[in-house]
Amino acid sequence: MHPFDDVITFTAPDDSGHFACEIWSPKGRSLKVFGNLHDPEPTVTGDAELTRNRAIAQNLWTAASEYVQGLAIEEAESEDDAASAELVKSYETAARASAKTAKKITGYTENLGEETAEGWCSNCAQRTTHHKVIREGRKRSLYLCDSCGAPTVNCAAPGCRNMAVKAGGTRGLVPYCAEHRHDIPSFERSAETIADLSDWESLVQFDKPDLAKLTTRASIGVAAVGGAAGVAFLAAPAIGGLIGAQVLGYSGAAATNAGLAALGGGSVAAGGLGMAGGTYVVATAGRLLGGAYGDRILGSYIGEDKSFRIEKIGDGPGVPVVIARGFLNEKNPEWYKAVRAVKQLYPESPVYELNWGSKELKHLAGVAGVSAAGQAGRNAVFKTVGRASKTMARKAAPIAPALAAGSLLKNPWHTAVNRANLTGAALAALMAKTEQEEFVLVGHSLGGRVMVTAATAMAGFGASPKIRDIHLMGAAIGGKRNWRPLSEAVNGTVNNYHSAKDPVLKYLYSTAQFGQSAVGRVGFHSQYPNIVDHNVSEIVSNHGEYYDNVELVD
Repeated sequence: MHPFDDVITFTAPDDSGHFACEIWSPKGRSLKVFGNLHDPEPTVTGDAELTRNRAIAQNLWTAASEYVQGLAIEEAESEDDAASAELVKSYETAARASAKTAKKITGYTENLGEETAEGWCSNCAQRTTHHKVIREGRKRSLYLCDSCGAPTVNCAAPGCRNMAVKAGGTRGLVPYCAEHRHDIPSFERSAETIADLSDWESLVQFDKPDLAKLTTRASIGVAAVGGAAGVAFLAAPAIGGLIGAQVLGYSGAAATNAGLAALGGGSVAAGGLGMAGGTYVVATAGRLLGGAYGDRILGSYIGEDKSFRIEKIGDGPGVPVVIARGFLNEKNPEWYKAVRAVKQLYPESPVYELNWGSKELKHLAGVAGVSAAGQAGRNAVFKTVGRASKTMARKAAPIAPALAAGSLLKNPWHTAVNRANLTGAALAALMAKTEQEEFVLVGHSLGGRVMVTAATAMAGFGASPKIRDIHLMGAAIGGKRNWRPLSEAVNGTVNNYHSAKDPVLKYLYSTAQFGQSAVGRVGFHSQYPNIVDHNVSEIVSNHGEYYDNVELVD
């Protein structure tokens, strides 16, 4: 079923993949978006009264992009017609929700009065003017933000002059601003920096009480603004595109869709938000990682991961080194092997130990059977799963049921992968807000994924390189993608230590990722000279031996 009505005109993709979507206002004004799924943002044309409202273009483009992706699935041959039909339906539902939002805001733009309100906008996190919408028979005043175009209302907290996002369609939701929802710690302190990475906790100290937890909660944060109500405004789409492109291997709008799925609750097909965060990049770089968007990442992701912390080990004049561990060593409280390996190359450097994703990593280890098995048992599990085809893997319940069945978000491997992506984004935000000039990043397994994500995030947000070198040990991240952002994010070298004998990456990773090969097993084979592979297969035969046997190279 076509998700658009007569107010919205959709033009299907041509031979080059370009498509268009045009919306008409009640008075006959129009706005048109044009592009393809590889474009990070569309071309926008039309009447100024509509084009100046960024939220209309964003929602219209999101609706069109969702529908196009559904069309592609519908036209492709599929072995599972029922699954394909369900997926197409989910894309159409998402497209319809965004189209409805675009239509509603378009109507608001033609009913703006002279009355205004000044205050912080909980959508774009800017202190700006909000123009009141003239409506009949409504008790609560409704506004449009002059900066981002999102519908806003006065925050319900007594005495608060901030503006909350109007989440249409969610009955009973008390409208609190981003501060009183604990989406961000503080509007005023959004540009605050810290002198040392170990001071990270000061950036997540909230100025206001979390009033929203006492009422019905709806997620209004990065990659999820108004998602529960089908409302998509300016939810830092660059983050989604960044993760989708550099971590998941997509491009353009498809990258944003995949990235926001990882960051914001899963693909539409899995019941998540899909492209709800939008694909229209409207925020300037100065307002991203180092500002309120970085605060949203920190407030949302660190708040979800109670195990997140950064501990400083020692002082020194050398470049600070951050270590992140991963799968199979999350239960081991001893960091000395990793620190010892780092100190051999950076003897004068302070070392920061990054703890993250304890719940997800423990769950993954338990499901895979590795918590109780010795190395021989682990290898048997991985080989058994590895021999299974994609279809048989879904049926491997006695070995790794959740790794093989269910939606990706409920699957412990993918929840751990998503947590790694989120942690990388949070670390990038922290480094962007830290006055220290450079860092060295060291990551093992999924910890390597954290570090790659952090580096590409900083590159994607236009931040000047703050990373001197990266050392990846058995990194659990696929290699078939564009690594230019990673190359540009590092002043020095990305050193990738990979082993073809690593059973976790050879069997478990490959099966869970449907045949992909991890760079920790096969290398990057990158065209960029500062991404260097080091084959350590002769000295590393299991996933836990890297720090025992590998010497970091300068």
